[in-house]
Amino acid sequence: MQTDVSVELFGHKLSNPVMLASGEMGNSGARLKELALAGAGAVVTKTISPIKRPLGKPVSPRMWADAELGTYVRVSGQNPFTPDEWCDREIAIARAGGVPVVPNVGALLWTRGATSWPIAEIISVCERLKDAGAAWIECHEGHPHDAADREQWVDFATSRVRELKQAVDIPIVVKPAYRYAKDMVEACLRLEDAGVDGLVVGHGIEACQIDVNTGRMIAGIANFDMNMSGRGSFSAWLRHIVEVCHKVRIPVIGAHGVFTGRDVVEQVMAGAVCSQALSSIMIHGSRYFRRMAQEVDRFLAEHKYQSLSDVRGLALRPEHVERTTSFVAQVDPDRCNGCGKCSIACTGSTLAFEQAERGWLGPRIVVNTATMLAEVNQDLCEGCQACVSICPDRAIRLRGWPPL
Repeated sequence: MQTDVSVELFGHKLSNPVMLASGEMGNSGARLKELALAGAGAVVTKTISPIKRPLGKPVSPRMWADAELGTYVRVSGQNPFTPDEWCDREIAIARAGGVPVVPNVGALLWTRGATSWPIAEIISVCERLKDAGAAWIECHEGHPHDAADREQWVDFATSRVRELKQAVDIPIVVKPAYRYAKDMVEACLRLEDAGVDGLVVGHGIEACQIDVNTGRMIAGIANFDMNMSGRGSFSAWLRHIVEVCHKVRIPVIGAHGVFTGRDVVEQVMAGAVCSQALSSIMIHGSRYFRRMAQEVDRFLAEHKYQSLSDVRGLALRPEHVERTTSFVAQVDPDRCNGCGKCSIACTGSTLAFEQAERGWLGPRIVVNTATMLAEVNQDLCEGCQACVSICPDRAIRLRGWPPL
């Protein structure tokens, strides 16, 4: 079957749904061009602001990548180039990569008591970025504020968005920081009402990392600028994507913890148009753009979908299912490799009830030592789905799930 992994966003066609997220990888036009040629569907710059860190004097040490955990902790630094340098030179270099280039502009960075970047200067920079060929403008909240400040940031952001939309004829996309799901939805609805053209749901969260070999924290102390991205919070942000896509009518781009084509498909099924990736590229290299795009293409072909539009929002459908109905695990003997991971993962409330009276009874799914195939106790299995999720060869499913 012929499949199509391209997506349309704000009048631009992305050849695949995996964008580079804003971060250290996008700190120059030359680097963005290289990542575009390596297979990124679109590229986003490091945050452009009037604060320029002198070249050759970055925070040191400032990063820690954990390939096994799929996490990337770092202290955020300022962009090495000024807004003028991005407008006059770097955007043009990046555009030579042949994909949409998205400047991340620090228009919505706000801290209580601090002086914000004047709106007149921001409008001028955005106009020049548009003239330089920017596809759209992305503005992020920055690091999470405390509870008292987050509501004030939304007030600040909606006011600035209205001013930007009145002055600049280019799509504006906003990337809020982490908050509880209900608060995230409310913030996104207010931003939509203010006129934003789209949202990025997924952002680095406050974190720290300790090098156990030296007993030192990365960058010496846990500070306001230290944050983490990667696999650790993928599911939390996926929940936010689901909640936001249920409510807003504007395009949503998923982000945070995207390492595989399956991650992209999950975010699209949650309602996202496409995904942004950074940690996976930092850890595995730019070749991962094409790898993830190929995995998405393979998924569509295997499941007989023609394009991402066929799966977009699939998980948002209302399910009218009696949730206390127990489905039963079923093993495909042609796929089972006898690894026993399903048996280790087997758990459930009935096990707990029976163990209180009779002691440990063993799992409901075990590997038959004669056949080396997993077998399910059909009478006692309660269909928790742990075995389905952990099976490396997709040899187990719940009979009757999902409902037709």
